[in-house]
Amino acid sequence: MDNASRPKKLGPDMHIDVTVREVEQGIDVEIQTSGVRGAPWRVELAFSGIGRITNDHMAMPVQGDEVLVLKDGFFQVSNALSSMEVGPAFGTHHFTEGKEDSEARTPGAATVYLTDYTEFHHTISIRP
Repeated sequence: MDNASRPKKLGPDMHIDVTVREVEQGIDVEIQTSGVRGAPWRVELAFSGIGRITNDHMAMPVQGDEVLVLKDGFFQVSNALSSMEVGPAFGTHHFTEGKEDSEARTPGAATVYLTDYTEFHHTISIRP
């Protein structure tokens, strides 16, 4: 039997709700997934024009090709002129490689992945 003639078995629908809120000191990005349990999921944050990433556990100079999975807490990205704080990070797995229709990593940008298994509900704060 050829592929076109095979019956299709549809899986459950993944629901992804993202809400971006402007708050007094920056923005909050709320992400909630439902409908599928236990699927590895990643949020990719790409930072270009920065020279350093720091948190309570490390201070790392960056060149623009780094890939990091930060497990918890807030982190700062900075260059000589400015900085911003992002978090809290969540890193429960290291599945960061894209498959099928995934976008390629941003060239020249340090990439921080926030990772979890669905279903989850996280709020990421971004502050100057």
